[in-house]
Amino acid sequence: MPRFVAVSIGVSALRKICTIVLSFVVFPKPFSFMYVYGAAMVVLAILMTAATKHKGTSPVSRPLVKTHVI
Repeated sequence: MPRFVAVSIGVSALRKICTIVLSFVVFPKPFSFMYVYGAAMVVLAILMTAATKHKGTSPVSRPLVKTHVI
């Protein structure tokens, strides 16, 4: 995978995280630990997506295996 693709994936993930943080700064809300739990889940999903795209193991990129039943 070319280096610029890996960098663009990292920049995209960072942009998503910054957007979420900025939304909490611009639109203040009362604090709840559910926000921490939700933010952790979102960050984990973003990082997993970036890692999957980086490794090229996306289900879309994998070749289909055809099996024949006799």
